[in-house]
Amino acid sequence: MFFLYLIGAYIIGSIPFGLMIAFLGYDVDIRTQGSGNTGMTNVKRTVGTKPAVLTLIGDVGKGWMLVSFSPDQTTTGLMWVSMAVLLGHCYSVFLQGRGGKGVATALGVMLSLAWPVALVCLGVWGLIKMMFHKSSLASLVAMVVLLPSTLILSSEHWWTAVFIMLLVFWRHKDNIERLRQGGE
Repeated sequence: MFFLYLIGAYIIGSIPFGLMIAFLGYDVDIRTQGSGNTGMTNVKRTVGTKPAVLTLIGDVGKGWMLVSFSPDQTTTGLMWVSMAVLLGHCYSVFLQGRGGKGVATALGVMLSLAWPVALVCLGVWGLIKMMFHKSSLASLVAMVVLLPSTLILSSEHWWTAVFIMLLVFWRHKDNIERLRQGGE
């Protein structure tokens, strides 16, 4: 039964809320606009703040919901569900293996697993975004803060945090290169 839940978590994680909201509400395929990403930042850049907020709610919500209602609430079970929903988001079955960068869905996962850790990372993200006006930089710094915060506040979820950090860094590899070159 748990295996079926993991498959469902991957499929629900694959739902591209940004693409759906931009297309249904504004007749815009955001994959062809801005960065081409289906996440909140590109939705905001392409169609505005309200659809970006709705995208954020959808992406955070699916991470939070699937982890919160997992039938296996052991640390290992929660780690597998977290991985399934994040992999679905980043490598969507509905987008031929393409997807988002995983930051908002990771926030939802961490809100369910360890909300104090999620709030620390969200605060760091907000501070860096406000200072440098770069969502990718804010996301990467928040991921660096994720590991020590998890170790201090919720060490049982350490391996999930490691997975999240590695996945988000991998999904931001092009952004990291542009940041290094000063072009982001």
